[in-house]
Amino acid sequence: AGGADALARLAEPVTAGTASTAHALWAQWRPFWNASRPVLIEKTPENVLNQPFLDAAFSALAAADGDWVDASSSSAARAPQHWSARPRFVVVLRHPLAWAIAVEKWLFNKWNRDHTPLLRPVRARLELWLAVIGRAVRDAATLGEKGTTSFFHAEVADAAPDLIRAVADRLGVVPLTTLRSNNASTHLFYRGYAASNLRYVACWLGGGAPQSKDPKCKRGAAAPEDRADEFDALAETFEARVNAFGYSFAGLRDRLCDATARPRCPGGCCAPSDPRAQGWSDHDLGLALDRLDAGFRPFFVLRSDGN
Repeated sequence: AGGADALARLAEPVTAGTASTAHALWAQWRPFWNASRPVLIEKTPENVLNQPFLDAAFSALAAADGDWVDASSSSAARAPQHWSARPRFVVVLRHPLAWAIAVEKWLFNKWNRDHTPLLRPVRARLELWLAVIGRAVRDAATLGEKGTTSFFHAEVADAAPDLIRAVADRLGVVPLTTLRSNNASTHLFYRGYAASNLRYVACWLGGGAPQSKDPKCKRGAAAPEDRADEFDALAETFEARVNAFGYSFAGLRDRLCDATARPRCPGGCCAPSDPRAQGWSDHDLGLALDRLDAGFRPFFVLRSDGN
């Protein structure tokens, strides 16, 4: 209950989503945008919790004056006429364990270490991931219009050249070809995420701690045997819950720490440089797309054909 209350405090109330609020946000964001572009992106991470608020605000603005207006400009500069009246939301997921390990380096730096004691255990970070993404999916379901929010897995985008274009099509925004060259692909944005995930997990399983600078993995933080036991405990607790979002613990360790890795890698676990090219499957990457909760499925783009 405490976690849910904390997330609620981070989210702006829907009742605050008024036309005047949207005017104020547009005035704040516009200096950082080229307003002539067909798609403008705002990517504050906390806004994953603010879909209903932002949808209410900009929908109210459209209903109020039929257009998006920069209230801070004496010339009332107008945004492109072909914009949708409602905002669109894209939520990009990465494996919750990889995410939990990746953010560890920020929890212990001099700016955050006094404020993050409750997130020190990996288990607590997994609970946070599940709470935030679960709320985001539930919020998407409340918006009422199919195609307002799309979720996708970064690990899938890594291997699917046209996934971003499929997401744009699902959301009804301009084709990606108008933004990039004709051979534009997800690889411009997400190439390397699968390998990055595996490097974090291999470091952690091998007893290391991720670093924000070289060496990227500081060895000796824990015994590999203790990390193996912790992984098993996390898998037992969280497997069914992460399955609902298309992820799994089941295959994540198998190839990282197999018999060929143990004698040649520090801590006994090695990440591949290019897992897809080296034949790593969805299972090896910790994906379980076939287990994605049926209630969540309408909001996910899983393949480059838009399905």
